[in-house]
Amino acid sequence: MSERLQLKVKLTNQTSGLAIPAPGAPAVRLLELLERSAILEIPRKVCAIGHQLELKLEARGFREDLDVEGLGKVAKIEASGDRDAVTLEFFKIDALTWNTLIFEINRRQGHVSDLLKKMRDA
Repeated sequence: MSERLQLKVKLTNQTSGLAIPAPGAPAVRLLELLERSAILEIPRKVCAIGHQLELKLEARGFREDLDVEGLGKVAKIEASGDRDAVTLEFFKIDALTWNTLIFEINRRQGHVSDLLKKMRDA
């Protein structure tokens, strides 16, 4: 478990044709993975509710490398400073790879939680 986890997220707004993030802009942050959706932190005002976004996610440092591609619709946007938290609901995604990613992240989090518990109990 010593390998560092790396998640690289790229989005393309299929409605406007814009890449997210634009060159030189801060990276897209993955905030939460859900069964058929994801919450992402992106630059402000690069999409709107109802826009279709293409997701490309590269996950490294797990038991196996995972590459996930999907299409989703923006269901919710919450502004936070100069960033937006966007809920992307997928209508096309490889469910097996997506669920494997969720499982691997939860497994890794379990290891961290166990380590913290041992440190507290020591």
